[in-house]
Amino acid sequence: MFFAVFYPMLSSESPTSVHLGRTLREPVFLGGTWEHPLGTDNLGRDILLQLAHALRVSGLVAVVSVFFAGTAGAIFGLLSGYRGGWVDFIVGRLTEAQMALPLLIVAMTLVVALGPSLPTLVLAIALSGWVPFARLVRSETLALREREFVTLAQLSGVHAARILVRHLLPNVIPSTLILATQQIAVAVIEESALSFLGLGVQPPNTSLGLMVGQTRVYMQSDPWLPMVPVLALVVLSLSVNLLGDQMRNKMGVRR
Repeated sequence: MFFAVFYPMLSSESPTSVHLGRTLREPVFLGGTWEHPLGTDNLGRDILLQLAHALRVSGLVAVVSVFFAGTAGAIFGLLSGYRGGWVDFIVGRLTEAQMALPLLIVAMTLVVALGPSLPTLVLAIALSGWVPFARLVRSETLALREREFVTLAQLSGVHAARILVRHLLPNVIPSTLILATQQIAVAVIEESALSFLGLGVQPPNTSLGLMVGQTRVYMQSDPWLPMVPVLALVVLSLSVNLLGDQMRNKMGVRR
């Protein structure tokens, strides 16, 4: 992500600029020049610039969608775990219903209803990603509501909303943040899959999945074209997971 943020500042060229006089130039590791370290595509666009822009878009979609999914899941989980009863029953049925709907079905429904766009993509990933947060927060809330500090707050007449916000929420945030890092990696892959299928990011914008989709026809003649975004996708997902492991160790959160 550091590369994605700062590399475009080193070049005045737009990642979507078409230059038909320099199409399909090879990358440096295949004998190309440093003018275009990762080569150019069939429209003469610089692959390195496209990759930087794609990482920005994919990362932004993943982070925003996980933020909304985590917020919704935490709210449902807190209410379900603390209130129990009919609230827990309704949330439980909602999670089961959501788990029964594949991401692709949700995305296709939203694309038909709202049209393919970044907001639609974020909404689709968020709708499919709130369940893990709800289940995690619910399980932790069930354990926390039996603790002495919650019981004392209830006996003191503290309002339920205050107990949720001041006493329970701070205790579930560490594990929720750990889960969020894992879900960001999942969201990056989901965004790439949807964009690859034409249900996500649309040209002239770009993302890792869209780059793979646009260059897959060159798999035999110029295999480095689709392999560059695929490797970037692997490295990005692995890096986010490693970050989550480091956060878990620092915070002392158990698996």
